Amino acid sequence: MGKDRGGFQSLARWFELFPQGMADRTIRRLGLSESDSYAARLMLSRFGHLFQIDNRQRLDKDIHIFFYVFQLLFLKNGGIDRSELHINHFFRMLCFELGMDDEAYEKFQVSGNRLMFLTEGRGCIDFRDFVQDFHEAAQTGRERRARHEACLFQLAVMDFLFEDGDAFDGFDVDDTYRHLMSPAVFVRAYRQSRSSVFDALAGCFDGHQSGANLLVSNMILMNYAHYVLSRNGRSILALERHLADDALFSSILSALAYRGVGVDEGFFDRMGLADRLIVPDRERIMLYNLIYSMGPSGAVPERSDK
Repeated sequence: MGKDRGGFQSLARWFELFPQGMADRTIRRLGLSESDSYAARLMLSRFGHLFQIDNRQRLDKDIHIFFYVFQLLFLKNGGIDRSELHINHFFRMLCFELGMDDEAYEKFQVSGNRLMFLTEGRGCIDFRDFVQDFHEAAQTGRERRARHEACLFQLAVMDFLFEDGDAFDGFDVDDTYRHLMSPAVFVRAYRQSRSSVFDALAGCFDGHQSGANLLVSNMILMNYAHYVLSRNGRSILALERHLADDALFSSILSALAYRGVGVDEGFFDRMGLADRLIVPDRERIMLYNLIYSMGPSGAVPERSDK
């Protein structure tokens, strides 16, 4: 974001556009407590982190952020499992991946396609309305244009994540299984033809995937973990029978355990499948490329940050 007198300001550090202490003083003048002020500032800062994906690293955190954002986008428009319980679960997980502590997060909940702020001073208020009120009250001094742009960005993030809008069905990429990124499409496909989903899971381990294909593959694996296995763990045995390939089944199982969405190593251990897992050391691999890093041989290349 460009500053009024040149240079750039990180949206994650939006409060530095104000004179020292002004952001907190303005928030308190609006009737919020000190802990409310901390939570509001932190949430708005995390909005700035939401799009800071380092394409050179592509870490676990980034994969999970994409997954939780996609879930919110699908669910807000009435997709499968569109309940506020599920929406708040995914929003909580998104906040966790963005580094937000429980004490601050617990002041927020999604209700009726709005992000609500559970304050000590004013009760439950619409966070979008609060952000607008804050910026209107604080439009004095320098950097007024930059503050206005910060406000527009913060409001746009809430609209993007929570407001009803056009149906979101993934993104444009040349991938045979792109449609299975949508939870609604994935669940419908699984109910109608499990074999088609099993073929897609096998296709996730094609070693010739591009970065975009790898993202699709990760989303499909995580959909399978959350919408199928976390509800019926024994269904993994149907996948094993369909594949009839011990090495491929082991790779899929290991990737699911590593990603840890809905299922983990302990989950498969309790099912008696611990001996089929080859879960790599998280510090030694390029995490985004986990799928083809874990080939049927089980060999995991050393991590390189080049």
